[in-house]
Amino acid sequence: MKFRIIKSFAKDLKKIKDKSLLKKVKNIALDIKEEVKNIENEDEITFKVANSKKIIGSKNAFRIKVDSSYRIGAEIDNEKDELTNEEYKVFSLKRFLHRKHIYKKFKNK
Repeated sequence: MKFRIIKSFAKDLKKIKDKSLLKKVKNIALDIKEEVKNIENEDEITFKVANSKKIIGSKNAFRIKVDSSYRIGAEIDNEKDELTNEEYKVFSLKRFLHRKHIYKKFKNK
């Protein structure tokens, strides 16, 4: 499985002023990047990625708890390589929001 950070995630991080929170997010993102390389099945994510839970009502969306107030919205997307026509999965970090807003603004499409 591949790993990607989406532009909206980076924009959300720019709004955060707390340096210690940004450092936590960076460490979590690096840990996720390493763990995702070894994941074959989507069900393994909640076991391998710390503080992650599948979002109810969604097939491939997850929330990852950063601290008591903030969550990362992540999703698994199926993509196809244009050269080889081979399908692969991408674990994308899409949003970083306060816990009040993550479930409203992070929608699984």
